[in-house]
Amino acid sequence: MSLVPSRRQQVGVSRLEKHRLQSSDFRLQSSEFRLQTSEFRVQTSDFRVQSSEFRLQTSEFT
Repeated sequence: MSLVPSRRQQVGVSRLEKHRLQSSDFRLQSSEFRLQTSEFRVQTSDFRVQSSEFRLQTSEFT
């Protein structure tokens, strides 16, 4: 009889651990997403720089 509650406790602990792992994984994913969005921001600003350079070149031609 004493084995049953201990097994139940083990299951509870493993469930908690799983939940902790999932939440930390979610944190990792959200930070990765933040990195990707900031990278995207960098790319768009780079595109802006290129387009302004292109405008400069075209104005030089006229």
